[in-house]
Amino acid sequence: MIGGIYSSVYLLGLQVQWEFIVTGLVLIAVTIDALSRRGANSGGPLRS
Repeated sequence: MIGGIYSSVYLLGLQVQWEFIVTGLVLIAVTIDALSRRGANSGGPLRS
């Protein structure tokens, strides 16, 4: 996934700093998504 980000940034002709910014933003988004999914699954007992 990170290799794809680097390739995309290179093909778009962006500066090297953007590689780190985009990679950081993607990693933050993935972390937030994983934490929110874990929080949603760890709820109390199931209700009918």
